[in-house]
Amino acid sequence: MNSESSCFEEYLAGYVYGDGNLYYDRKKQSYRVRLYDSSREHLEWLANKIKEKYGIKPVITRRKNENLYSLSFYSKRIYFFLQRRTNDLYISPSICFIRGILDAEGYCYLRKRGSSIDVEIGIANKDLELLRRIIEEFQRHNIKASLVTREFHNPNRSVGYIRVYGLRNVQRLITLISPYHPRFNKIYEIFKPALPPP
Repeated sequence: MNSESSCFEEYLAGYVYGDGNLYYDRKKQSYRVRLYDSSREHLEWLANKIKEKYGIKPVITRRKNENLYSLSFYSKRIYFFLQRRTNDLYISPSICFIRGILDAEGYCYLRKRGSSIDVEIGIANKDLELLRRIIEEFQRHNIKASLVTREFHNPNRSVGYIRVYGLRNVQRLITLISPYHPRFNKIYEIFKPALPPP
């Protein structure tokens, strides 16, 4: 197995953990892998990668009355592989695993104030322990990040947010993670001209 192939599998595990699920149907004895995104473009890219790597053609559908798409395919082998890899990568998140989580649950803001630009990239997830481990990995690469939590009326529904902000800091993150999702690449192209000289 080459490193590129292994990296995509870690990416897929991260994406499923971030915004997807593994489902076993006892009655049909079937093993389903499903991923969600508001960008059909990105899911089509993923579907092509999955078909190229595994010889499986995923199905993409739009959720009724929602601006959300799902990608689904069935494979017992991939189902159990992703289950095992996610358990390992949860303890020690790799860059490829984090890339999958960022593409699945990441957000980005860009604000222009006159000639200045403020930019922020973050990850939202309910699993605070995983977010702390991701921040530790960022810090090893000289990326400053903070963790904030937002609590809802139900204390079991608190959500954590990793925040990475500042032009140079966000540039380091994008260079390290190299996200696949078009939302990050579009933002980067906008603020790249405003970066200070190295």
